Amino acid sequence: YCLRSLNIQGYKDPAKLSFIYHILAVLDKVTDLLKYAARVLLKYGKPVTKETNEILKQIDKAFDYFYKFYYTFNLENYSKITEQRSIVRENMAKIESKIPGEEIRVLVYVDNAIELLFESAGARTSIEY
Repeated sequence: YCLRSLNIQGYKDPAKLSFIYHILAVLDKVTDLLKYAARVLLKYGKPVTKETNEILKQIDKAFDYFYKFYYTFNLENYSKITEQRSIVRENMAKIESKIPGEEIRVLVYVDNAIELLFESAGARTSIEY
């Protein structure tokens, strides 16, 4: 819906339209990935392990950093996204052989969502400059 509205109504600053469009398209993909992760968890039907829960908290932190980066643009927030992304990847590698396959699938979906947000940070930077 948001993408269609942009196509029809445009954006107040036409030079930034493609960047806004890109960010919205990425957010749509992120919501799809989170939806798939939730479906896996529902089908799994068991509480996640402590290790998986800790990584999900770290992932939540990365989402929070992206939110701050988007709404209060500064490069320090971008740096925090990068650091958090590395922490999540390292911790996932440490536990991947210790957790059930369903939990790995959930973490992969959510990690891919972080990657998409990370990739869209360039578009957000372009809006600023």
